[in-house]
Amino acid sequence: MIVNTTVTLSDVTDFNWDELIILGSYSNIEEIEKEFNLNLTNIKQNGINYSDYYDLVIFLGNNESVEIVELHHGIYSHREIIEKERCKFKKNQDGTMTLFE
Repeated sequence: MIVNTTVTLSDVTDFNWDELIILGSYSNIEEIEKEFNLNLTNIKQNGINYSDYYDLVIFLGNNESVEIVELHHGIYSHREIIEKERCKFKKNQDGTMTLFE
């Protein structure tokens, strides 16, 4: 059995980033760029726009993508930019991760 634990992403990443955004299935990268004034050119070929297998976590620095991670669905249901200090996730008993607020 997995015990509920909290993971602070800044403690487990080894690259520089300021904030992140989590995109769900079928998200359109071009629309996200316009909506949030981001430069995501380097990840446009990722395939999130036609996939329903994962959520895409995009780590941002200076409004640009610096790293991405594909994770199981359901980690966060709102499309917004989340500051680094708020990026704490709870590992649930079923192994899934959800934003801890």
